[in-house]
Amino acid sequence: MLKLASCDSQGGVYIANDYVYRLVESSHRDSVTNVLKIINATNIDGVVQTNICSKGEVFNSITDIRDALILKHKKVRFISYPHEWCASMLKDAALSHLDISMQLYKQGLYLKDAHPWNILFEKGQPVFVDFTSIVSAESLLSEKYLESNQNYKNEKGEIRITRVIKEIFERMYLPYFINPLSFYAYGQREYVRKAIEKTTLNSSTSIISLRESMPKLRLGRSIFLNLFGLFKLRFNLKNIVKRLIENNDVPGFYQNMHQCVSNNKVAVGASAYSSYYSEKGENHDSVYSEQWNDKQKTVYNALNEPKIKSVLDVACNTGWFATMAEKLGKQVIAFDIDEGCIETLYTQVKNEKLDILPLVMSFTELTQDRYSIYDGKKVLINASERLLSDAVVALGIIHHLILGLGMSFEKVLDQLISLCDKKLIIEFVDMSDAMIQNEPDFFPAYSKNNVLLDGYTLEALVTLCEERGFDVKCEKSHTVSRTILTCSKI
Repeated sequence: MLKLASCDSQGGVYIANDYVYRLVESSHRDSVTNVLKIINATNIDGVVQTNICSKGEVFNSITDIRDALILKHKKVRFISYPHEWCASMLKDAALSHLDISMQLYKQGLYLKDAHPWNILFEKGQPVFVDFTSIVSAESLLSEKYLESNQNYKNEKGEIRITRVIKEIFERMYLPYFINPLSFYAYGQREYVRKAIEKTTLNSSTSIISLRESMPKLRLGRSIFLNLFGLFKLRFNLKNIVKRLIENNDVPGFYQNMHQCVSNNKVAVGASAYSSYYSEKGENHDSVYSEQWNDKQKTVYNALNEPKIKSVLDVACNTGWFATMAEKLGKQVIAFDIDEGCIETLYTQVKNEKLDILPLVMSFTELTQDRYSIYDGKKVLINASERLLSDAVVALGIIHHLILGLGMSFEKVLDQLISLCDKKLIIEFVDMSDAMIQNEPDFFPAYSKNNVLLDGYTLEALVTLCEERGFDVKCEKSHTVSRTILTCSKI
């Protein structure tokens, strides 16, 4: 059981195999219990399912329970982080935060913070998971980290709540939601994910500033259009906050913010690779068909086993194989470095409520552990631990990593294995393949160093897999220059 870092005075969070447990200090028992009653009675959308846990349950890894209230949350199967989402996912998380805030306000409840690390995705829907961030008005006005509670403690009535909401917006929602979305919309898309990861809450003292979200100054019409759009957004935000204080209108603030975020166009749109499957004639229906090619049938048969419950699709493109695995009843994670492809997949997942988590990630730059600057415990969990799946599918990527980037078979294989619990499905592309022969620009490492070819053989890959404890079957792909290796742990 993993204990996560927490700056919440109400208690700590523990991740177990089937549930997430939260210990609430006895001094907060009554307030948290009251919040839970309201949430369960009103069916507020988007908040993680939560119940009070019986102390009769066994907690071998949790010490010093004493008089703590124990909450048991439904576990979202796979944890993801904002820098791993496509822009449309971050935008939906921002809108979901506002929707939940509005629902809570109607019940006399509030969110005491406002950042995307409180949100996970399940079947294309944002889920708010930090239950103890939901508080009563009394608790909100007692929150010590909020300076408004000291600066305006003599003010009466709703205006105190309004000032606190303004502070939460300016200190958290603006830098952690609005500024990254501004990156996406106005010119620095390639920088945004690294900036979000670098400024992860509680592991950094910095935030994404307004200046950082400004597009780089390059002469041309597009820079002026971008700057105009950005200044218009900031002007609207300033007016929304101004009206919040002048009118003491919290519902109006949430509604105006929702419209402002909705109007911010952040989607990257289709990329050059979005039509990959249709161009290859492989964009068949994802339910089994005899029209499928050998590659599709081979992967289908490899995944169609009861023991395979979760699948990770590496370099998934627009997710044909991920969708096929989901139709087999698997829980699926699918990632690709191409945001346009992931955006296409996310739209499908969202519309069809598929059990797929689409992420924008590079195989060579997977998220590593990050630790709290306050208590030293984990804030971010490394990708291999979070995304570990029964089966890992890696199709059409090995040759790019080795011949394109110069990685070794051993390094590629070991990283794939770190993500794999039972079965590894790899596509090997030999040197006679038309893509390698006709598109040398895609393989710069090989072009610079022909020695890479010396160990680049199917036999060498099979031997390395067997040395790592796999039983290997070589099966058909869609052309004779490609082979599917189905590797099962012995």
